[in-house]
Amino acid sequence: MPKPCWAVLRFEIEPLETGSGAIFESRVRNEKIFTKYQLQVEQTIPEALRQGPKGWQVTDIKITLVDGEHHVAHTHPMDFILATPIGIMNALTNTGTDLMEPIYRFRITYPEEMSGKVIGEIIGMRGTFDSPLIRKGTAVMEGRYPVAEGIDFPARFSSITGGRGTVNTFFDGYDLCPPGVGMEVPFRGISPADREKYILHKRGAVL
Repeated sequence: MPKPCWAVLRFEIEPLETGSGAIFESRVRNEKIFTKYQLQVEQTIPEALRQGPKGWQVTDIKITLVDGEHHVAHTHPMDFILATPIGIMNALTNTGTDLMEPIYRFRITYPEEMSGKVIGEIIGMRGTFDSPLIRKGTAVMEGRYPVAEGIDFPARFSSITGGRGTVNTFFDGYDLCPPGVGMEVPFRGISPADREKYILHKRGAVL
């Protein structure tokens, strides 16, 4: 039977502004956790964040290693690599995570008389927009909409305007999913939340 991990980790989790990515910091002295083990923790963080408690990648987060311990005789070189995803998943589950959705910013032009249909289409996608500018019978509108809601928007827009409109879009970051909109997905593989089974799997004892 593979032995358990002899690695003790305590993390502090803080949210960051959207687009900040993931940041790791350690406040632990070398005598508590050897530097080589702390480097293993840092290198394993990206894998640990690839799937969070809701099944999606976790980002915009600061992870600080605030305490921990190794055992000179019993700690195996792989122990901290195994313990890091377990500790991160436990911390994220206790702290809670929010689902975010990707957003497009758009700029469209269309015949002024089509304004009602176009505005209805944008609202139907949970989009937001500034008041259209009218220039010689042509409306110009800028705004934002969730990518998932507008995958086929250019085709629908072309149909609404009879091909007399233009659409320009570009990625504009992430927004918080409204309640009831975001979808959780099952964890792919064996989750670190199932600590015993995860350790056995990583040590090759179970598939």
